[in-house]
This record gives sequence, structure tokens and C-alpha cells, in this order.
Amino acid sequence: HAGDYYTFGTTVFSVLLVSMNYRAAFVTRTWNWVTLAGQACSFFLYLLFLLLYCNVEWMTQHFQPWMYKVPNTMATSPHLWICVITLPALAMVIDVFKAHLLSEFYPDRAEVVLEQWKLKAESECKDEEDHSHQNILRSQTTTSRMSGYDFAHPGGEPRQVRDFVNPHPTAGDLSLIDAERSHVSETSRSMTAHQQLEESHSSEEDSQGCETVGPSNYPDSSSFAQQKIPHIQVEWNALKVMFAATVVGIILLLLSLLANQIGESAVEISIHYNSTVPVVPVVAVQLATVLHAPCEGKTCRLEVVIPEDMPAPIKLMYNLNPFYQNYPNYILSGSRKGAWPQLTGEFLQGGDLEKQCLAPSGAILDPCGLQACSFFNDVFRLKKADGQDLVINQDHIASPDDLERMKNPPDYPNTLPGVVVDWLYKRYPEVISVTEGVRNQRFVDWMRPAALPSLLKGLGQLDEPLSKGQTVLVEIDLRFPASNMDVQKKLVMISPSGLGGDSQVLSSFLFYAGVACFIIAVIVFCCEKLCKRPLGHPRFQRMRIACEDESRESSSSDSDGTV
Repeated sequence: HAGDYYTFGTTVFSVLLVSMNYRAAFVTRTWNWVTLAGQACSFFLYLLFLLLYCNVEWMTQHFQPWMYKVPNTMATSPHLWICVITLPALAMVIDVFKAHLLSEFYPDRAEVVLEQWKLKAESECKDEEDHSHQNILRSQTTTSRMSGYDFAHPGGEPRQVRDFVNPHPTAGDLSLIDAERSHVSETSRSMTAHQQLEESHSSEEDSQGCETVGPSNYPDSSSFAQQKIPHIQVEWNALKVMFAATVVGIILLLLSLLANQIGESAVEISIHYNSTVPVVPVVAVQLATVLHAPCEGKTCRLEVVIPEDMPAPIKLMYNLNPFYQNYPNYILSGSRKGAWPQLTGEFLQGGDLEKQCLAPSGAILDPCGLQACSFFNDVFRLKKADGQDLVINQDHIASPDDLERMKNPPDYPNTLPGVVVDWLYKRYPEVISVTEGVRNQRFVDWMRPAALPSLLKGLGQLDEPLSKGQTVLVEIDLRFPASNMDVQKKLVMISPSGLGGDSQVLSSFLFYAGVACFIIAVIVFCCEKLCKRPLGHPRFQRMRIACEDESRESSSSDSDGTV
């Protein structure tokens, strides 16, 4: 059960947002409070949007009424949280595995040069440590060959303090600016108001005078301006890739086991009727039974033997496949510019509306539109073997938030003199009563469009359990013309699990994804042990020649004294 169009779409967009934020985090090498604040701000603004746009009723009324309380429904779905955990985790494993393979077999020039810089920095640091105890004074006064600028250290090599001091004895000395600042502050405190006025006049007249060094010339000494914010840098190596793949694989396998255990508690019976589906014998696969009900005229009958104990409540749903409720025109027919005003108790009149909502008999359809006029109205009855009816409870079909907003017109079902209105109870008398009108729960659930072509919506529930071997007589009165549209009909009886129904497909996907993560970890381990590329050396000859030519050019430029 994928859910309605709006809940499904919001779920997909939420998972996409999480995945894109992960991707931004993956390409970020240096992490500090600025990058963390950017990630937190992205999630916070999205949550704020959901809270305001989907939970403030007047706002949804002006934009899209069917988005009301969608986040509440979405948050209660376990499938959302499974997707939020598994999809970014799988994307991370794929990304780091691809990056590791490219680094091992096809490193670019920048990566090779970066590794060479690291090796050079490590060797120089090691040489300095070996000779520091012999001549400390010499090591303090010797000028380093490495630049003190950050862009000259792509490998993050350590920079000595002398790299900043040796080029000039007064480099970094701010004593003159400090003295000027103190002088200016003392002078301003000693000046009287009259002197300050004269000084301002003289400064205006002397437009060509020299500017004094004031506090504005003092360099910004904050950690942000000086690039001294506490940070960490994430670099992926073989060990980290293997660790990430193994951890994600374990999580996916545990989720697969959990989904399989939860799904085993579901018992499902599917009954095909009034379609071109051939007669299928009873097949028990994961406690799901598929049957075919023969039809004579406008009625289908079938005796069903319950394959397993089905505890209450037993959900009853109907399935139409394919039935496209996600077409734009179909969706608009039930939204704010369509039948929504009629669904909320407003009786509309006017020439344009009467043309659009005029029945062949001349009556006005209320509510009108593609959705309201294509309501599924097959009638279902269930009986025990002794002929006693099984009561189908229809109190929990539609969302309470949707049902609360549905209203019939004030004078319903009375109309103005000379106006003939074709109400819902006249069009679908077998399903909708005169007292219910637009508040019929099957109709309210139908007006929330499905996301996928395989439409699955509720009929009600049985509040008493069915035991194994019990016989249930199913009778179906055909009202909805599915045969003319090549649509297959199916009645579903299910004792649901925590994940809705049978979760074998979800469990299999999680299992194979977890196995794939372990295979990735094994591949990385084999590459590390059998064919590891030396740092600073490209693997293939063509890349090696290009890097050697580049290093030769850089060495010649160094000998010429160019920068």
C-alpha cells in the first residue's frame, strides 16, 4: 500500500532531501561549525515548512487542501524511517567504494601531487626531528623552503612559525597600529566638545589632508577571519571504506531479519473477480492466498476457507489495477479549483458551474468532477457458513482530519425551487446513504488520490477474528464498470502486521543490499592486500608520464626562480 498521492510524494521528497544533504556532507572535506550549521539549517527549514504549510488549516485551504496533516500520516509510517536509514547509507557505501576504486586505479594529477606533497612534508618533518637535538639554534633560524601561505600546502603540511617571521623581521608586528589606536582613544577623551567641532570643520576644509591610521585599519583577529576555527578533516582510506561497508551491511541484514519476522505475522487472502485473470488454485506463499471468484450476471460468489488464524481487526480493501488517479486533470478535479468547495459544504451555482456539472438528465451534480463521478461502488457482503452476516465496520476507513472537514450544504438535501441536484446518495444508493452524503468514509477515502496505478483503498474491517479452516461466503454486487477499462478488480482480506502486509519484497531487498555491502568490503580488502598503489605514483604508464612531465616543469620553474 503506497499511500495517497500527497503522502507518497512528500515521503519521496523527504528521503531525497536527506540523501542530498548526505551528498553535500560527503563532498565536504573540512568540517567546522559553519558546515554543521548549514546542514542543521537545511533540515530545520524543511521541518518548519512542513509544520507551517501542512498543519495550518487556512494555509492549506489557499494552496492545496489535501496536504493538511500529511506529515502526521507520513511520520507514523515505518517505511519512511526505513528509507531514511537505508537509502543514504547505501549511497554512502557506493560513493566511498567508487571513490576508492578511482583513487587506486585512476587517480587524477591533483591527487598524485597531493600525495607527493604529503610524502615530502613527512620526510622533512622526520629530518627536522632527527637533527633538532643536535643543533636547536640552527633549526630555529634556518628558513624553511615551504611557503607560509595556505594555498601552497594542499596536503595540509604543518607550517612552522618561522615561515611567517623570517621573510621580514617586522612581519606580523602590530605594535604601531596598537600605539595609534591608544593615542586616538586618549586624544578623543581629552578633547572638549568645542575642540571636536573645530576639528570636524578643519577636516572638512582640508580635503587633501592625510588620512590617519584608525581602528578600521586594524586587521580582523577573529577565528573566522584568520581561518582558525576548530575543525576536522575527513579523508577516506581503505580501512574506513571497509568499516563503513561492514557497518552498513550489518544494519541492513538486521533490518532484513526484523522485516521478515514482522511480516510473517500477516495473513492475506486476495480474491480476483470480474476481470480477465484466469482461475488460480489456492497457493499459500508467505501466508498469502490467491483465489478467483466466478461471476454470474452482476453477482460474484465464492466460499473461502481461511488458511490460517486471522486475529482482529481484519482489514478489507479493494484493488484496481491499473487505475490512474495521479493524472493532473484527475487530481485537479478534486482540489481547490475543482470539487473541494462542494466537499466542504458550499453549494455553488452559476452558468459556468452548471455547464461543467450538468448531468445528462439536466440535474446539477454535487459534488462534480472526474473523481466524484468515478467513485468505486461495488457492494461487498461476507457471511459465515451458517448464513450469519459478518459486520463490516466502516468507521476507520478515511482519515479523521479529512472527515472532519467534509460538510454537506446547509439545506441538504433540500434544493432551491426549480433546481434539480443529483446528490451522491442518488448516484450511489447502494453505498452512500442520504444522511452521510459527502461524509461517507469510502467516498472521502476515494477523493484522496492514489499515488501509483495499483490503487488500493479501504472497505472497512471485521472486528471479530477468523479461525483456521473456517468457511466464509463472499458475495460481490458488480456496479463499477471495470471490464470496459481493462481494469482488474481484487478484494483483499488481511490481518495486518506492523509493516502493513507481507514484507517479503522489502526483506529480500535489504538482505541483498547487505550482502552487496559485505562484497564491497571484501573487494576493498583484496585490493589493499594484493594490488595497493604506492602513494605519489600513478598506476598506469600514460598517467605516470603526464605526472613526470608536470613535475619536470615545476622543477625547472623552481630553478629559474619563478613562482
